[in-house]
Amino acid sequence: MNKKFYMYFLAAAFILGITLVVIFYSHKFSPTSVGLPLPKVEPTITPTPLPPTPTVVPQLIDLERDLKTVEQDLPKVKEEKRLNPPVFIFDLGVGL
Repeated sequence: MNKKFYMYFLAAAFILGITLVVIFYSHKFSPTSVGLPLPKVEPTITPTPLPPTPTVVPQLIDLERDLKTVEQDLPKVKEEKRLNPPVFIFDLGVGL
């Protein structure tokens, strides 16, 4: 008898709980509001931007000149023997 009573009680409590949750949360939500339509906005004509005008910066001129001199000196650097490490360092196992 006890088990039957608990089963009916749990079923009734579950159904009652679900209905209370539905009723409680249905009052929480506000009804959908209807607003006025958005005003129509006329498109405005915007002028197209002009391409940027190149400006000459003195630092860029110096940089270009330095890069050109470095580029001219590269073949000379490849010919120099001083930049190559001596061979005996590799024989000692100290190098790369």
